[in-house]
Amino acid sequence: MKKTSIIIVIAVLLLILFAGCANQPTQEDNKIKTSVRLPISVWNAWFGSFAAAEAKGYFAEENLDVKINLGSPELNPVKMVVSGADDFGVLGGPDTLLVARSKGAPIVAIAVLQHDKTFPCIMSLKNSGITKVSDLEGKKIGFFYGHISTDIIHALLKQEGVKNYKEVDVGGYNFTPLVSGQVDAEWCFITDAVLNLKHEGIEVNVISPQDYGMIVDTQTIFTTEKMIKESPEKVEKFLRATLEGIKFSLENTEETIGFLAKKESNLVPEIERERFALINLAADNKNSKKFGLGYMNREIFERAYKRMSDNGLIEKPFDVSEAYTTQFLDKINGK
Repeated sequence: MKKTSIIIVIAVLLLILFAGCANQPTQEDNKIKTSVRLPISVWNAWFGSFAAAEAKGYFAEENLDVKINLGSPELNPVKMVVSGADDFGVLGGPDTLLVARSKGAPIVAIAVLQHDKTFPCIMSLKNSGITKVSDLEGKKIGFFYGHISTDIIHALLKQEGVKNYKEVDVGGYNFTPLVSGQVDAEWCFITDAVLNLKHEGIEVNVISPQDYGMIVDTQTIFTTEKMIKESPEKVEKFLRATLEGIKFSLENTEETIGFLAKKESNLVPEIERERFALINLAADNKNSKKFGLGYMNREIFERAYKRMSDNGLIEKPFDVSEAYTTQFLDKINGK
């Protein structure tokens, strides 16, 4: 064979070899792609579990490529998950999920991460004289529509007979309306705005629904009925990795704050330490120790359903057992 022919044959073989290599799937190609929508537009201790699951490789260990998306009033978790834009969502609590489901949203809770603490509250400036629910009669109240606080505040006001008030849409995670006097009181989480304003030297009064008999479970992870039916393995993998992230953040607060700081340039470590202290008490409680992180039961959902129903917030009645499933928690926890 002539030298030129040999060179041509070798070149062809090399092209075939490289083409074959190029078509071989990489490790990244083999990962299961998914996404989760958080309820607000900033990273803080509330989402330490997701930051830790990503940074420590817990998602990767489950062969997941997870895109973590921040939320907003327009890009709220229910809307984004129901539309199919995201596979999973995080809500402030089961109350919001139940209200959405009563409106036809086919969503199902797969874990409730904090329990027996009423974080959604109403706050007013210290010198306002507004210290109890009855003081809100005739006042302007700022709401974050689509957030659990809206459902809880509506329920509290109705329960206590406050009817004459004006609602103001503050556009989400925005407390300027309260500080500037545009509203007399505003929604808050005691773990968020109250801490942030305190560190800015602004003192507030906190009106807690817990003082009026309400116990509110909080951070709830959910997906759709379709996802549970068609991709149960993905659901299990995602939840397992997220729970590992919670375990890590409970035991390694400072390192988790470091992960969050890489995502949120304005993060204040001192505030996050205080936030973690409150959140961890609700996550690592006696029931979590007994039943496992993320545990749920019918009582949790019945309590929230009754509260929402009694206050006219459930549009179409349904069986609460349709709104949650413990099948993934049971499998993860070996039950």
